[in-house]
Amino acid sequence: MSESFDRKEIKNLMLLFYLMPVFGAGLSLWTLNKPNASSSERALSRLALKLMLTWFAGTVMLDVGVENIEVLKLPLLIVSSLFTSGYFVLNLGLMLRLWQGRSIDLPFFGRISRRLEND
Repeated sequence: MSESFDRKEIKNLMLLFYLMPVFGAGLSLWTLNKPNASSSERALSRLALKLMLTWFAGTVMLDVGVENIEVLKLPLLIVSSLFTSGYFVLNLGLMLRLWQGRSIDLPFFGRISRRLEND
């Protein structure tokens, strides 16, 4: 009983690395290319990559706006910092929910809690 509990804790700990802001993207890409990855690892890797790419695209667009629109420079810088802070807080919140065993479904990004429970 204790051995299966330890394995589940180790698996959850490994899954937490996928949700590390920015740095988890490399591990997620590696996992998606791994042929023997479980469905929960693949689902969480896809979610982490979607979140990171959304953050990166939004940050690039806001930075382009800052460089090109002089009048809105300060508001765009504030929105950019809030966007980045939101990305980090969202990832930390998802890490907490994963550690607690709660669902980590996000609107527009997919449902993966069912896949995490099946593995």
